Amino acid sequence: MTGGTPGNLNSSTHGAYSETRIRPIARNRKRRFLARAGLRASELSAVTLARLNGWTRLEAKLELIDRHVNEHGLIRADGELEGVMRAYVALENSARLALTKLEESLRAERGKREETLGEYLDRTYGEGDDG
Repeated sequence: MTGGTPGNLNSSTHGAYSETRIRPIARNRKRRFLARAGLRASELSAVTLARLNGWTRLEAKLELIDRHVNEHGLIRADGELEGVMRAYVALENSARLALTKLEESLRAERGKREETLGEYLDRTYGEGDDG
């Protein structure tokens, strides 16, 4: 471990590996996502909530790297690509896959929540059974 205290951002570069920097961005993204989807965290299964948390954390890391590159440029003074860009592609792909999994979970849960009373009665007591 190098010198410094936890939470000290003075020597931070892009912040994509800093819990102190990731957590608030991920929290805001999660809140925005839930609000736009008209959902509450308490309505989600543990698996879906974990997928949402994972995706928002990946997106927060990408946002921090984007901010760093926008501020400092993509190419360092020595002519080399910023080192964090090696991780960027992997993070981007991971975020894409995480979003796909989150979408699958939400669709599965939405299907469970959106069953109408008529569908429930048909499923439970039989369709069109007049007898």
